[in-house]
Amino acid sequence: MKILLIGLAIIFSLGFISAGLGLITLPGHVASNSVQTAHDVVDKTINANNALFNYEEFFNKYEGAKMQATNIKNTEKAIQTLKDTYGEDAIKWSKDVRNDYSNLQQNIEGYKMMYQKNCSRV
Repeated sequence: MKILLIGLAIIFSLGFISAGLGLITLPGHVASNSVQTAHDVVDKTINANNALFNYEEFFNKYEGAKMQATNIKNTEKAIQTLKDTYGEDAIKWSKDVRNDYSNLQQNIEGYKMMYQKNCSRV
């Protein structure tokens, strides 16, 4: 029984010692990682390939946002044309016209979601 207690005391002591050493060396580890992270950021910023990739990604997202804005305008014009042709009162429309209107409404909602997605990334 005495040997078991001594063994447990040694195990707990080693655990406390290793935890204490970890706390002592923690500031040095944090500082080392901070310096390495800053170095990596500078390397990535100066890297020409990375800069070109970032520009191309931005440009593609910008063009996508412009395309979605055009799609929104065209769909709004199509909805207005439909209303001008068949009147504002949807109750008088045929089933096909109501389906067309519903599809245009769904399209415009999808375009708006894509536009917001592209703009939030730009």
